[in-house]
Order: sequence, then C-alpha cells, then structure tokens
Amino acid sequence: MNYLLMGTEKYNLRRRRNEIVKKLIGDDEINISVYRGSEWEISELIADLQTVPFFSDNRVVIVENPGFIVSPKVNDEPFVNALVSYFKKPNESTTFIIYIDQNIDRRRKALNTLVKYMKKEVYDTLSEEDFQQAVNEDLRNSGLKLDFDSRNELMQRLPLDLDNWKNELEKLKLYPEKIDREVIRQLVAKPLESNVFELTNAVNTRNTARAIEVYHDLLVNNKNDIQGLIGLLAGQFRFMLQAVTMMEQGYNQKEIAEQLNCREGRVYMAFKNSGSRNSRQLLKVLDSLAQLDQNIKSGQVNPQLGLELFLVETTRK
Repeated sequence: MNYLLMGTEKYNLRRRRNEIVKKLIGDDEINISVYRGSEWEISELIADLQTVPFFSDNRVVIVENPGFIVSPKVNDEPFVNALVSYFKKPNESTTFIIYIDQNIDRRRKALNTLVKYMKKEVYDTLSEEDFQQAVNEDLRNSGLKLDFDSRNELMQRLPLDLDNWKNELEKLKLYPEKIDREVIRQLVAKPLESNVFELTNAVNTRNTARAIEVYHDLLVNNKNDIQGLIGLLAGQFRFMLQAVTMMEQGYNQKEIAEQLNCREGRVYMAFKNSGSRNSRQLLKVLDSLAQLDQNIKSGQVNPQLGLELFLVETTRK
C-alpha cells in the first residue's frame, strides 16, 4: 500500500504517518528513507523505492512536502511520469508515503494522477466542535477538572491546533494546585492572531485604552518582533481595505469571498471590524504603518514606542 497523506491538522497527520511506519518496520531506522522539499533527484528516489529491505520484510520511503507538488513553479511532469512508471511495476516490499502538511492547490494535476495509485488520507483542521471534544477528552484522561469559567477561558485562548493544545496540556498537568480561570490566564497565552485581531478591532472602534492594553499583552511574548506585529496588523488592514473597496464597488459578501478566496465569515468580520472607516481611511492607516516600518528600519524611531504612538494617533482619528 502506498499513501498520500495530506492536510493542515499536523498532529493527526503526523500520528498517522508514525502509525504506518511503526506497523511496518517498528524502530528499524535502516529500512526507512526520508526526502524533503526539492533537495533530491527523481532518479535517486526511484532507485530507493526499488531497493530491497535490509534483513526485513518491509521498507518505507517518505517524501515530505515535495517541491513538485507544493511549489507551483516546479514542473511536475517529469516527477509524475517517473512515479507512474514505477507504480506500474512497484517493489512489493516498499511502502511509499507522500506527506504534505502545507496549504496547497489540491486541484493540481499531479495530485489527481498520483491518487490513482496511492491511498489518499486527508487530515484538515478540526471543526470547533470536534476540537472541543478532543480537548475535553484529553482533560478527562489527564484527570484535570476545570469549572465552567476556567474551561470557557481555556477554549477562548486555544487556536484550532492540536499540536498547540498538547503543549498547553503538558503545562496544565504540571501545575501543582487547583486550576481556575486566573491560572488559565497566566499559563495559556492567547494566540498571536487573536490578539492582533483584537488590536485591529480596538483601533477601528477608536478605543485607545483597549488598543494599548492589547498591545502591552502582545509585547509580553513578542517584544523583540515589533516589525512582525506591524506585518500582521498590515495584513489585517489590507484585507479590510480589499473587502471594503469591493463593497463600495457594488460587490456583495459572497462575491467578495469568492474573489478573495476566503470564507464569507471572514468578509463579514472584516466589514464589522472596519468600524466606520471607508476605503480611503483604511488606505491612510496602511500608509502610516508602511511609514512606521520604514522609520524603524532606518533607525529613526524606537520600535516599541513607535508602534504605541501609531496606535494612539490612529485611534484618535
């Protein structure tokens, strides 16, 4: 059996790969080969696939995020043709796994061709309901008892990411006392994107006090990456500008989502969080952010102070 494992839920994806490898060869490191990205030749891979196991019944060859699939600039035809030729007369003792944990264009011809010869398994980001069930099950299995308020606080702070949750769970398991809402606030940081979203919302509603409060929270974990925060803020405002501009041109919410290749919910939130700012005003905010970024890079402005002054000035306009 050859496998095409793909998706954005990395924890379950990785667990499935490890499960297959464990079943076939256990801890035998001699009979496993791993290729990553584009740093390999197709002739090298084919030769490896055709190699017989060393003192074993099975051999595993894994290609992680192959360039001919994940990179739109790579000509996939030579790779696909070579693999199709191999699949017509495969080495029965070798299990071949293509492992993709990145967002890719799933309409690519290479995928449609390879899936004819490989078992395709997709592990995408869990829905909120499924993720909450997974968290509740882990809490139960770990013997951790959280009341309603602390559990609610926990869920608000967790992105839909099992990898992240497993790390947070280990911290909670080590806490020696009762876990209440305040403990959750101290131990579990809100995801960066969530805080940036709150910061953007505070700016657009012209809530200076809230903007500064969220900004100071962000500085706790990101004090050395002010320009990274500026980039995330710019991304939020850029999306709002695109959505609001299209709305002003007469597009409806569904049409905007299709044009911007996103869910309608994100477009709705962009309108909601843009406040009363029109496209011209949002463009001014982006221009101010670009100028701030340039001033920081040239050493004219202290990064932390510069971004704080930007927040104060923008919330008052």
